[in-house]
Amino acid sequence: MRQRITIGFTLLTLVLAVFLSASLQAQEKEKKVPAPKQDRVNAVVHSVNKSGSSFIVRRGTQDMEVLYDSHTTITYQNKPSSADEIKEERRVICLGNMNAKKQLEASQIDIRDGK
Repeated sequence: MRQRITIGFTLLTLVLAVFLSASLQAQEKEKKVPAPKQDRVNAVVHSVNKSGSSFIVRRGTQDMEVLYDSHTTITYQNKPSSADEIKEERRVICLGNMNAKKQLEASQIDIRDGK
């Protein structure tokens, strides 16, 4: 009788260990899913529309509108900042997604000095 209990307890322990191991492996696979790739724009600010939370950047001869909102992370030379630092003739590096109107909806904006 005692031997049966020991065998039963051992089998139960093994089943629990296998179940927990499989569960942990499934969680690790979920964590490894990469974030969707964002578009990157590296250009010079041409004009700013603060009331519309947007600005136009120029890269060569091509103009593009960049939109931002309260969820956009804005930095000035890699330090936390605000949209007040977005000024004409400053270089910006923007990360975000293009919308149907070919505007970049920025999730991150880093402002640099000069061209």
